[in-house]
Amino acid sequence: MLLAYGFLLFLVFAAPAPLVLSPTTYRLLTLGHFFVFLISIILFVLLGRSLAKRHRKFIFPTFLVGLLTAFLGALAYQYMLRLPIAQAAFLSQLHGVPSDAALTMLRLHVVTSTLLISLMGGIFYGILGVFAAWWGGRIVRRHPADETRVDPST
Repeated sequence: MLLAYGFLLFLVFAAPAPLVLSPTTYRLLTLGHFFVFLISIILFVLLGRSLAKRHRKFIFPTFLVGLLTAFLGALAYQYMLRLPIAQAAFLSQLHGVPSDAALTMLRLHVVTSTLLISLMGGIFYGILGVFAAWWGGRIVRRHPADETRVDPST
């Protein structure tokens, strides 16, 4: 179950990556990240609900799933961002900036910036995953309708 949610979350986190391959879709990147945020919350809530139904602990597993899937999704995004076709789309979005300066900025500290961005995203979504899973795993106890009603004849 955790693997299925993990794979689904990885696909969600890596989903905005193809948007960087075209100048037309590059400007939709912020909207894509917003939808990733919303969909990941829903998936974490469902994961928490699923774990609560099985009476399993959810803090460490959801943190780990959020950390790893967001980290790997960010790595995939950073890889696609460094492809030549993505670089051309990036350059087309920067009006008035010399292409050499923009490419230097993009290529500067490739490994460290990729690892830092991926790690920060992983930690953020790990913590968000724990909170959303907790929210989804809360057990709401409902009393049967006949126990909560007061019979006026008694």
